[in-house]
Amino acid sequence: MAIRGGRWSLAKSKRHPAKSSRLIAEVQKGNVVVSLPGGGFTAVYYRTARRPHLTLRERTKTDDQELLAEALQAAVAKARELGWIV
Repeated sequence: MAIRGGRWSLAKSKRHPAKSSRLIAEVQKGNVVVSLPGGGFTAVYYRTARRPHLTLRERTKTDDQELLAEALQAAVAKARELGWIV
């Protein structure tokens, strides 16, 4: 994730693959839940009706921007897999 012209961009790069190898993304109660195996980090995303994106509901507090970017990418990949977003 990078800031370009005041906007956030989810540019694909080798450092941030679309599917993270260290995060697990699964559906629980209509939410996409992304977590680290063994605990330590969880982020919960949901899709609002008639909106083509995910919204963060809650997450473990962290300043690790790389982890946050990977979590969002894993959630988006899972939502696309489910047909929630294009």
